[in-house]
Amino acid sequence: MSITLHRSKAARDRLVDTARRLFTQHGVPHVGINRVIEEAGIARMTLYNHFASKDDLIAAAFEQEVELRRQSISAV
Repeated sequence: MSITLHRSKAARDRLVDTARRLFTQHGVPHVGINRVIEEAGIARMTLYNHFASKDDLIAAAFEQEVELRRQSISAV
C-alpha cells in the first residue's frame, strides 16, 4: 500500500472511530461535524474526501459499531 493510501485510510479510520464514539456517547443530533473533525484531528476537506455528507459518516460509524458488536458476540 502506498504511503498516500495508508494515510488516507488512517484518516478515514480516525474519522469513523471518533464519530462512532461521539455518536454513541452523546447521540447523533448532539454531535456536529465540527466536533468530529476537531476531535479526530483532521481537516474538513479530508472529511469530505471520504464522505459526501454527515449521513454517510453516520452510516459508516454505525456499520463499524455493528461489526464490533458482532465480533464481541462471536468471541463469547
